[in-house]
Amino acid sequence: MAKIKSELGTLKTLGLDNAQNILEVTYEDKKGETRPCYSLNGSGMRMMLNSESTIVRFKTENRPIWSCRK
Repeated sequence: MAKIKSELGTLKTLGLDNAQNILEVTYEDKKGETRPCYSLNGSGMRMMLNSESTIVRFKTENRPIWSCRK
């Protein structure tokens, strides 16, 4: 989550619009507590993967994108 927060901070500092690619949302855990989470669309996922290693990008290409939303 720290990496996503950093990415959002950088975009804000540069005056760039996130265009709803990465949304801060919440979910309810097994104990019924509300926790922070991020929902990424395809563009948001690619934004985050661009900074990852080649093997990570390869393994995640064309895979379903997990969302914390139900």
